[in-house]
Amino acid sequence: MTKNIGVCAATALFATALCAAEVVVKPGDDIGAALAKLREGRKPGERCELVLADGVHRVMKTIKLGKDDGGIVIRSKNPGKATVAGGWIFKGSDMKPAASSWVGSLFSETDLERRIQKEVRGKCLAIDIPEDIYTNRFAGLSRLFHGGIQKRIPILTVDGEYQPISHWPNGRERWWLTKEALCGTVEREVVIYEKPRKVQNPYFKVERAKGWDLADSEAFLFGCLSGWGYEAGSAGVFASTNGADVVEVNRLSPQSVNTYTRFVFFNLLEEIDEPGEWAFDAKTKKLVLYPDAGFTDGSTCAVGTFDSPFISLKGASDVRIEGIVFTAKCGEHCIVIENGSGNVVAGCRFSGVRQGVSVSGLRNKVVSCDFENLLDNGVTLAGGEVKSMTRGGNVVENCLFSEFGILSGGYADAVIVNGCGNAVRHCEMHGAIGHAMDIRGPENLVEYCRIYDVCRDHDDSGALYANGVWSYGTIIRYNDIGTSVGLSSGIYLDDFCCGTTVYGNILRNVGHFGVFISGGRDITVENNIFTGCWGGIRLDNRGLFWDAWKDREKFWNDVSRHFGLAEGTAFAKAHPRLADWMNKDGTNIITGPVDNEYRNNLYLDIPGYSTSFLVCLGRDIPDSRITAEGNMYVRTKGLAPGANDFATGDSSKIPDNKHTGKSYYVRSLDRNVKVLDGTAQEPVDLGFVRVAKPSFDVSDYYWEQQGWVDEDKLRAKREKGYEQTPFDVGDYSLAAGARLLKEMPNFKPIPFAEIGLYKDEYRTTIP
Repeated sequence: MTKNIGVCAATALFATALCAAEVVVKPGDDIGAALAKLREGRKPGERCELVLADGVHRVMKTIKLGKDDGGIVIRSKNPGKATVAGGWIFKGSDMKPAASSWVGSLFSETDLERRIQKEVRGKCLAIDIPEDIYTNRFAGLSRLFHGGIQKRIPILTVDGEYQPISHWPNGRERWWLTKEALCGTVEREVVIYEKPRKVQNPYFKVERAKGWDLADSEAFLFGCLSGWGYEAGSAGVFASTNGADVVEVNRLSPQSVNTYTRFVFFNLLEEIDEPGEWAFDAKTKKLVLYPDAGFTDGSTCAVGTFDSPFISLKGASDVRIEGIVFTAKCGEHCIVIENGSGNVVAGCRFSGVRQGVSVSGLRNKVVSCDFENLLDNGVTLAGGEVKSMTRGGNVVENCLFSEFGILSGGYADAVIVNGCGNAVRHCEMHGAIGHAMDIRGPENLVEYCRIYDVCRDHDDSGALYANGVWSYGTIIRYNDIGTSVGLSSGIYLDDFCCGTTVYGNILRNVGHFGVFISGGRDITVENNIFTGCWGGIRLDNRGLFWDAWKDREKFWNDVSRHFGLAEGTAFAKAHPRLADWMNKDGTNIITGPVDNEYRNNLYLDIPGYSTSFLVCLGRDIPDSRITAEGNMYVRTKGLAPGANDFATGDSSKIPDNKHTGKSYYVRSLDRNVKVLDGTAQEPVDLGFVRVAKPSFDVSDYYWEQQGWVDEDKLRAKREKGYEQTPFDVGDYSLAAGARLLKEMPNFKPIPFAEIGLYKDEYRTTIP
């Protein structure tokens, strides 16, 4: 390492000051020792830089900064050229052809070759896994229970690029467990919380398994493990004595075998068939890789085995981390900011890691970073305090999240928002089996984000998801939101989410509803555009009939304690609608979707009868507690011949199915909605610059555009991989003199051009 006195690099976004020192760290140098050297003679708060030279820096111990380290900058000498990796690192030249024989090996060349497909046999490379690394990271993987596999699975990257572990089926296809495939149950030992335990688990037929050597594998499956379409997890896969086409697993719910139960099988040498795929063999303890075209002898291969954070800021303030690539990281987040303030992570790339950045404290920022191929979530954003209305002021801005939640259960989002008064803005999020965002806590803000191609596997979920009464004052505005084919909604305010404002969003390419409100109150849905969805808004009155809300007094006491309502806190004063809840409704507190407002929303070419409707069980919501006005339904070419739309108010023509049967009462939200119809010869032109063609047609898996989902059609679509056409941004700006503003004079144009990523010092091009 070298030490120089100089001036800190200037940035366009944040103020800079003169440095006291600059320490340059070369690959192989001890970063911790370099940091200690940088601190020598440094005055408190004095600005100085720890500069990482180009190359790969292996981190063996967490780099820790504390309250006395304010003003320190950790940056790449050349943005994107310094890589931080953890674990086992080797060069491409260290790998040998998988078809070669190894002296002293218990297995001959042909034994290993036999497990690799003939088409790629001569293209695969292999390397021995060091004994200590195999024992601590690879061994016993399949015996772990559920999340244990997901936390322990090794991550391989080559030159900072994620290499997917071998899997079948390929692409977005899934293997579906049917009742015919389920054979029975068997007792198997698994490891739960580090302790062995015997449990009853199912075994089932998989025709493909005839070609798998499960006895010598640490194979596992990942997918929806029960009848609920959002309960994703992992289970070990084992050979069975019941036949070559039968497999046993160590976690599954055999009682709920239906169209939700679908999987991908992982870590099978026999399924390496695409460049970049790899697997490890349990008996020979070798890692086998089918390298892609960019692989060379000089390539740097990294296997993530380091669980602790790369960088930890505990109580630190005004620290900056800039331009570094973080890769090959298991366990916790790469960077953890805990209870500090004014810290910034800018222009960094997180590729092939389990989790990206965890933020708490006040006024911290994650800006213009790329998060790619994450096994779990990108940023966890917390900070702020509810009762005192202390706003966290933490921000995620101008960040790209691509392919996240690859191998994780629920809540493996691009961003998880906790706390009070935090913000996510101008981000792009796409490529996930589940949610893009999970929002928890009051007065948070999500704005100007573009989200698409998420909820690929999860049903009963949403691109933006919030749960519970805790979101009072949260605003979701000016976002362009979509999902994937299936039963997920755009914005899902689940299980009595209350007090949220949904304003000025474009909800399109949504497989289910644009907005789904599950019994919540004090919600405003205003000035949104719904198009390319099956339904616009759906709400239900679950608060009136769920067992969870029968003990009204206990429920209210829990809410009061959380927000400090009884003490008349700052929060109670800021949100009198919540604070007055019990006084207004008394002991007969209505915990259903009351006092909500649905104003000036445009429903454009929505095919389903569910354009905007309320599902009731035994009890309707009084009109005096619902405001629905200024909304307009537009069928640009009119209705299809013979079709009926619930917007006309004819509820007698709603099909009888599980959501509109005898036990439910369904009615339109809008008693006097405006309907504007065109014809095929004279379609309605509302004046948008360019309405994008939807990426998929929801009528492909709904009954005659009017009924509930046809699960057989949806399953068939998914079995084929349900690949979407490329996402078309379009342009939902309004041209001068747009007809929409004449038909809906209270509708305010959405600032479409401002949605998504923008250029700055760190993001010089927009992907």
